[in-house]
Amino acid sequence: MQQSLKITALIALLMLGACSSDINDDMPIEKEPKAVFFYSFMENEASTRGTPITSVNGLQNLIIYAYYTGNGTDNEWSSTYSTAVPNFFNGQELTNTGYNTGTTSWSYSPTMYWPADTTSNVTFFAYGPIEDSNGLTVGSTTGGLTIEYEAPTDCLNQPDFVMCKPAIDQDGQNGSTVPLSMQHMLSCVSFSAIGTFNTIRTISLSNISVGGTVSYSLAEDSLIWTLDDPVSQDYYGIINSATLYAVSTVLTPSDGYLMLPPQALGSDATITVTMDNDSTQTFNLSGLSLKAGQRVTFQVNVGTALDDISIQNIQSSFVGAYWRYNETGERIIRMNNTGSWSAAVIATEGDWDASDIYIDGLPSTYPDSIGIAITSPILQMDSNAGMLNGTGNISFRVGLKEGTTLASASTAPRYAVILIKYDDASKNHLLFLRQGEAPAVIAGTGLFSPYNLSSNIASTSSTTYELTDYPSLGGGYQQWSTDGVIYPSSVSDDDKPSTSINTTALANACPSGLRPPTYDELNSLNSGASIMGGLYADGYCDRLGFSLIDNSSGIYYITAENNTVFMGTLYYNTTSLASLFMPFAGEMTGSNFTYSNGGLYGWYWASDESTTADLPYVLEVVCNNQEASSNKSYAEMSTLSPELGLSIRPVATD
Repeated sequence: MQQSLKITALIALLMLGACSSDINDDMPIEKEPKAVFFYSFMENEASTRGTPITSVNGLQNLIIYAYYTGNGTDNEWSSTYSTAVPNFFNGQELTNTGYNTGTTSWSYSPTMYWPADTTSNVTFFAYGPIEDSNGLTVGSTTGGLTIEYEAPTDCLNQPDFVMCKPAIDQDGQNGSTVPLSMQHMLSCVSFSAIGTFNTIRTISLSNISVGGTVSYSLAEDSLIWTLDDPVSQDYYGIINSATLYAVSTVLTPSDGYLMLPPQALGSDATITVTMDNDSTQTFNLSGLSLKAGQRVTFQVNVGTALDDISIQNIQSSFVGAYWRYNETGERIIRMNNTGSWSAAVIATEGDWDASDIYIDGLPSTYPDSIGIAITSPILQMDSNAGMLNGTGNISFRVGLKEGTTLASASTAPRYAVILIKYDDASKNHLLFLRQGEAPAVIAGTGLFSPYNLSSNIASTSSTTYELTDYPSLGGGYQQWSTDGVIYPSSVSDDDKPSTSINTTALANACPSGLRPPTYDELNSLNSGASIMGGLYADGYCDRLGFSLIDNSSGIYYITAENNTVFMGTLYYNTTSLASLFMPFAGEMTGSNFTYSNGGLYGWYWASDESTTADLPYVLEVVCNNQEASSNKSYAEMSTLSPELGLSIRPVATD
């Protein structure tokens, strides 16, 4: 799959802006002369250094500047601010004596008193926090407070810079307390990632503005940033080391946020990720924004494209797992192995979230060896484990979160992929997941059913047949242009189809809404999809007891007859993740119309025939390397005698 590396900005409001609050009428006020008291407000809980301050209790200290501009309406701030200087408070520190205790109480020394005139005008500015090396400096105090900020390169020193929209023309003679409405001036940046067993060593931003100046605009009644030019220097966040898979993993610890000025990110703004193998990936941030008072999480996808994952075709392995639209229960994966391994979901398609797919070890009562029957009912998994590590036989179960069903049996399927990674790096294995039985396109245009045609008549009066109950079942066998579909054991001398048949057309014995596929539809599977041979965990095959037999060619297959399971070929699309399992169901052949080649070959009729060979087309799927000496591929289109009894894989009608 040409899986593009992508980045998503996930934004959550901190809800920390100015909010209205009534002044506490019971707050103690000194008798004449009246002392100046303060209260401040923000919402939510307190945080620690390096993370956003979300409560007034998280403010340890502030710096106050206050401007007395005279008495009466002629001396209000709007008329006098341009030449005003901080002649009332000039860089006075306020200390929160209730810091992080659940209460807030501002103190300062020495005590200041309100002017005696009842028409006095005093305007207050405040900012914080006060720490060394945090990048905050006072720029100008004439005409109001201007604060300069340059983000320290060490994110541990980057503050959650808060500033007060000025409390204008305050008059303490009426017994009021100065309200300090603190606003967040920076954007809080964190990181998360998804991947395919990758580990990120470092992550940084570059070509962004990391500083500027904040001042109050009376015309706009707001605090305004004037940004410095972007810098090419890398600004690193602190990240936790984690093995990544398709579930989004938070990388930023509580003290690892980047605190940056709000800005629209330009065309050169990037995230650079360094992996544990020293490889790097760069993501462009053009068009995204950082906003004051918001927490922005940049999620990077450092996953490896499916087409770039080197896999081995392990014939006795499970290659997929399947659920009907309303099923969520466990599917059992068991494969012979030595050494250590890991398994996790690495990709999903559509509305299927990786967190809805559970991977966990087998219950203690379940055997971990392939082919041993599991007789207990299918269990609903309640573990939300997304990754599993093990040693020895690969044995785990895959299930879906309870309630994660599709709307109906006709709803389009959804798909996902599990990577099984061997720690010795000798091989990787993919497991393709599918939920939904609706016919679907794998490649080309044919809407293929996940089931073969069975030999069960749909009703006593019907001439059409049912589908198998599971994708791993071989189903029935039909001759060209005869409408009878049989199982091997049902054949007697009286039941054998004619060996002299009309080759005009393949009779449609499929249920309503389905038909046999055309040559083009079958051929599109070969030309547009990848293939892999093995077993299919569909809630039936994965719980059966069966024997794997070596046919002396190094190939394993399941002995089977009648309505039993087979190994098969899994067709999969690395772009859409769509998958389709077609069992090696064998054939009915010869003058005695006997059954053969089950578990080694599968042949599927097309509805049209070759004009050159005057024989029907078939899709032939072959057990891995079964005919390697003749350089035969896993699957190919060919022609065969119409007298054979072969499988039918229906497609939906238009």
